Amino acid sequence: MDRVEGKIFSNEIVQIDGKCFVNCSFDNCFFYYEGGRCEWENTSFSNCRVTLCGAANNTTRVLQALGFSITASKSDVLGIT
Repeated sequence: MDRVEGKIFSNEIVQIDGKCFVNCSFDNCFFYYEGGRCEWENTSFSNCRVTLCGAANNTTRVLQALGFSITASKSDVLGIT
């Protein structure tokens, strides 16, 4: 897993799969997530969004089929607080 440390992200598109973010800050960023492992340590978020694609989107479809209430799908954007 790639380690990203002490970086300030602002108004960026960030692929989060396969990364460990340590002491980072995200402001008004757009996360692209395909279902791979990612980690966060001492990291802050402000006004960020995420889109689920690939395996992450497939997971939401399976959970919906099992009756779970999931509001995300391939083209949906979720707010992260």
